[in-house]
Amino acid sequence: EPKIPGAFISDHPIDIIKSGEFAQVPYISGMTKNDGAMKSAAFYANATLIDILNEKFDDIAPFLFFYNTFDFKRKVSRVIRRFYFQEKSIDNSTKSELTDVITDELFYYPQRATVELHSAVSSAPVYFYLFGYRGTESSSRYFGDPTHDYGVCHCDDLTYLLSNDYFDNYRPSQADLKMNDVMTTLLYNFANSGDPTPKTDSIITSKWKPVHKNKFRYYAIMRYDEIDMKRQLFEERYHFWKTIPTFAQLSSAAD
Repeated sequence: EPKIPGAFISDHPIDIIKSGEFAQVPYISGMTKNDGAMKSAAFYANATLIDILNEKFDDIAPFLFFYNTFDFKRKVSRVIRRFYFQEKSIDNSTKSELTDVITDELFYYPQRATVELHSAVSSAPVYFYLFGYRGTESSSRYFGDPTHDYGVCHCDDLTYLLSNDYFDNYRPSQADLKMNDVMTTLLYNFANSGDPTPKTDSIITSKWKPVHKNKFRYYAIMRYDEIDMKRQLFEERYHFWKTIPTFAQLSSAAD
């Protein structure tokens, strides 16, 4: 917003982070493995929408992915479609591809670029997680398609942190209940001390290490008994978005 009396944020967020003029406090960011299902499920719930997306991708993608102000938006659309779909039509066989492109552009790319930038500047630890546990229920059913398994949808991690009354007749499995213990313990620890894993025990079996400058790493939460630090995460897909002008501005700021 303009620099006027009472303005809340008048500088670009990237410039603010680069300057270090932000609260130097521990920071957690994370994603689910298939966050993009929140939108792909809605598309696939309506066959007509998929047909339109297939036929009009060059026109729809700039609005779906927020680059509709680009002068070269149609060219960007073609590059994106070629990378994720190759020469395939967008149809019922490309659920995972559509989910991936939405996951990467709306969630993974901006989050990873942001934590990398923060970790290069902040004096406080920066943590990143990937939630890959598909439990008894998934939010994809409420985003539009209750019949197909889209993987680990946006908000599926919140099932193990917040009330899940929105799932009708929810009957958590033993694995679900153990995942609930894992997630609530991690967040309690972080809120209490700024460190999500001050110690390991029978619930938290692996230490969560922060992201370091020029050293991306993340806490992979795949099951209650399958939690560990990892380094490689959709690398080709991440670096693809670094080649798209304007999107590249965020990641280049941390280089």
